[in-house]
Amino acid sequence: MARSKKATTVEERQHNTDLRIQRKFGITLADREQRAKDQEGQCKICGGPLDAYGPPNVDHFHFHVRAYRTMPGGWARFALAGKWSAYGYDEAGQVKCTRVAATKAAAVSAVTQAMMPWSIRGLLCFKCNRGLGYVERFFNAASHPENLLPVVAYLRARLEKA
Repeated sequence: MARSKKATTVEERQHNTDLRIQRKFGITLADREQRAKDQEGQCKICGGPLDAYGPPNVDHFHFHVRAYRTMPGGWARFALAGKWSAYGYDEAGQVKCTRVAATKAAAVSAVTQAMMPWSIRGLLCFKCNRGLGYVERFFNAASHPENLLPVVAYLRARLEKA
């Protein structure tokens, strides 16, 4: 027999949201609210209200992390033997963060924790966040925004015909 769910209070829901945001983006709920205040409650893309379609969405770029076994040389050979180095890369493919740990998972986790708050671009409404995700995946626009120029030209050409 399944147990019924306990009705959560507003404080419990806020606490759970805070934990989720900390785990996923490396910022607190208070940080997100401060960012919303800094943006004057407006979406960074459309300028509409952030909460028009639900809570504000944290927009971030999807950096990638690579990990390698450390191959030390010189005097550091004994200190780093058997360690893993992880590197976090930004949209341009530049290394932005490096961490060393005993295991590959620990090194990757350390880089991810360090880079998540840094990767946040702003807060968006649900609609803009969803649309931006599709555009970035399909056109690789996060790394190459110029890939969107043919799309703009295509849409403008249609408007000129009308």
